[in-house]
Parts: sequence; C-alpha cells; structure tokens
Amino acid sequence: MKTIVQKYGGSSVATSEKIQKVADALIKKKNEGNNVVAVVSAMGDTTDDLINLAMAVSSNPDKRELDALLSTGEMISSSLLAMSLKSKGYDAISYTAYQIGIKTSGISEANIEVKMITTSEIRITCAIKQEHKIKAIEIAAKHFNL
Repeated sequence: MKTIVQKYGGSSVATSEKIQKVADALIKKKNEGNNVVAVVSAMGDTTDDLINLAMAVSSNPDKRELDALLSTGEMISSSLLAMSLKSKGYDAISYTAYQIGIKTSGISEANIEVKMITTSEIRITCAIKQEHKIKAIEIAAKHFNL
C-alpha cells in the first residue's frame, strides 16, 4: 500500500464546505487503497488576521511567540478536517509538527538558502539548489556543529 501526501492551502480549507470537499478527496484516495496524509494550511486569511493581531499588540513581535500564534491557524484547520473525516466514518487524527517531532529551521548565508527539516537529531534533510550543494553542506556543518 503506498502513502500519498497531499497539501491543501488556505483557500482550499477556507470554509467548512471546502473542508468537507477536502475530506471527500482524501476519502477517495483512501478508498483507492492508499494510506493518506494531509497537510493543511490555516483557513483563508487566518494567518494574515493573526499577524495583524500580533502587530496590534507589538510593533516587533517576538519571533517565537509569533510562530506559536501563527501555528494555531493550522491547528484549527487540521482539527476540523479530522472531525469531518471522523463524521464520515473514517479514522483520522490531527497532529502539529511538534507532536510528531518535525523541526524546521532556515539558514541564509552567502546568498544560499538552506532549509532544514529533521525528525531526529541525527538525520537531517536539506532542500537546496544543486549548484549550491557543497557550500550548503559547509554552512550546515558550521551552524549545526557537524
């Protein structure tokens, strides 16, 4: 059985009706014999609304607190999607990245962007441009004391 990962952006989950349609699309893939993982963004303009709220209380919001605030948008979407799937008779559970051990960070140096995604302290996956491979490895080694 293969696993399919599908990503749904904010406009795809902007309303309860659209969340129901996403649930139906996931059920279709499941019924075709696949394991299905869905990644959802915050609903519609939720992220913009949360940024505006943060800016209303602080002209320079703390990065960690802003990240915590913005993550609530995805929590809402994933919880509603899981509820929709369960109401249709399918097993589903929502997780935050933190709950399943995904950590991300970015490094920008020498005009090279290194996006780090890891699920353990040992295995690191990088998304970089091929032509920057050697320099990116050097940058990652420096920043992560590898």
